[in-house]
Amino acid sequence: MLDLHTLAARLLSPRRFFAPGLTLSFRHDPAERIPWEVFHGRLLDPAHTRRQHTFETWGLHAIPGPPDEALLSLKYDTLANRLHVVRAVEGYAWEGFDAGGGVFESRERRKWIRELIATFDLGDGLEREVELALWRAVVGSRLPLTPIETPLPSFSFGHLVYGPDDFAPTSPDELLSRWLAPAKSHGHRILEAWLRASTGDPSALQATGLSPEALIGLVRRMFDDISLSPWTPFVPRLLDALDALVERGWMPLPLLVDFHSSLLRLLGRHLTAYDLVTFHHRGANYPDALLLDLVFRRYLARIEQTPELFETNRLRRRALRQAVVLRRRYEGHPVPEVPTSPGERMRVYPEGMPRVSEEQILQPARRRVYLFHGEPTFDLLGPIALRILRQGVEDLHHREERQELGAAVYLDRPLGGAKATVEPDGTPLVASLAFSAAIAEQRLRLLGSDLVADFDIPGIPVAAIGPGRQGSVSLADAGRVSADFVFRHTLPGSRREFLAAFDWAPLAGRVDLASRTWLLAAGPQGGLRILDRSGETILEFEAAYEEGYRSRGGVEIPRAGLRVTRIGEERLADTVRIRIVSEDSDEGRMREARSKTGDHFR
Repeated sequence: MLDLHTLAARLLSPRRFFAPGLTLSFRHDPAERIPWEVFHGRLLDPAHTRRQHTFETWGLHAIPGPPDEALLSLKYDTLANRLHVVRAVEGYAWEGFDAGGGVFESRERRKWIRELIATFDLGDGLEREVELALWRAVVGSRLPLTPIETPLPSFSFGHLVYGPDDFAPTSPDELLSRWLAPAKSHGHRILEAWLRASTGDPSALQATGLSPEALIGLVRRMFDDISLSPWTPFVPRLLDALDALVERGWMPLPLLVDFHSSLLRLLGRHLTAYDLVTFHHRGANYPDALLLDLVFRRYLARIEQTPELFETNRLRRRALRQAVVLRRRYEGHPVPEVPTSPGERMRVYPEGMPRVSEEQILQPARRRVYLFHGEPTFDLLGPIALRILRQGVEDLHHREERQELGAAVYLDRPLGGAKATVEPDGTPLVASLAFSAAIAEQRLRLLGSDLVADFDIPGIPVAAIGPGRQGSVSLADAGRVSADFVFRHTLPGSRREFLAAFDWAPLAGRVDLASRTWLLAAGPQGGLRILDRSGETILEFEAAYEEGYRSRGGVEIPRAGLRVTRIGEERLADTVRIRIVSEDSDEGRMREARSKTGDHFR
């Protein structure tokens, strides 16, 4: 029989945390009675409900921290036989008060807010799923769209890390040396935690025993998962450390140059898809632009120092070309004094982090800071960089370079159909490559090229993609940027992770998805489709939502699997059921798939 007390004591032990400046303690309350009502996956504020519920609660308490609330807690509902993972975050909230004379007004108040991270039925595999939920409660989720998916502010500023065992490091360098290897698939987030908590001493990176190639692999994965906002010094800290490793002769310069190149190209595809104005509160949340500028300047320095690395490498020239058009695109754009968003503004951050006024977020005319002010992009390019850029423009005679000029990566959660509007969504995040000829032509003109280019790139038009769920990312977002976007294929990392979640044996001999390139997209009339390069249907299916979701390796999968309704041109009289992977193989398969998703967004 499952011993919840032992499980909670193990997972919430203060020794599982690196928490400089905090005093942690584990407490048990056998009958905690609190306001409790869940609506669309979110825990309502006590002021908005009259309902009370009693839980057996195990909590991690922190000083300084919430005075009457656990920073992280497990709450067991004995009636429903369910276990909830909850965290407390300090923020700002509006509350009503009686101002006297029959006048009722509202005011902003600083308070601790309880957030529901996950809910589990008791059963096999519970410990691993709860551990992953506690991990998400601290470090946040990939692509945080809702408040509960963001990292804890204490993690963002290097004050709290959840570890893979109960070692309890006493210093940031010990955190890195002792927890990096045990973290396994989360090693890149341990690296991030070290960067946030330390000065970024390159000697500590060398002491891990990683090879330069393995370290760069971790850094690449870190940028796939990272939340850059709130903007803190950890990004320049990382770039400085990598430069120092090259200067020491430990890391080969071409390896670092290729990392910078890949990061610039990744940013290029991301900001082509999710431009600052359309998707980031008219540019209010602009850490991507700051990252672009930091890497771009270092890249230019390397070009001037070692032009031979770029003269013979078209991929490196592509990164320069994409960085130039993107940075030029945002020159002079008005932004708040620090990157932020309406949701982030409601969080309490450490002293010294300015709180931006709401009008700066919502009204660009009220902003007094301008991106890259006084430093035009073309003025930053030295004579060698200008020559390499001209060579990069000449590269556009190659079809694959023209494709990249208008390339964008859009994200989708195709299995989130049973989620309510803006409900937190932990279903698989799928990335797909798209192309816009209109954007490519604009960039061609910006580069001053007189090339008459063929931009007839085949793909599935965005108009043929079904609508996404409101409040979530979807491929249909491409239509908000340019109506001529066509989708080319789902990226390899996303294909592997999607296939690993299900047992495809019932289709053996009828269709081979593992060795083919395809696009996963919503159909215009509902359901989901897997399409080949020409737009022909490989599979048509629907997710079986009637039994809700089950968390497998921290990812929410429809418990009843999928129902295939069409294979190629054949419309099936009886649907074929594709079930989620079996209990004894699911965690290993999904972990292996995720460990190979360094190209998830590439």
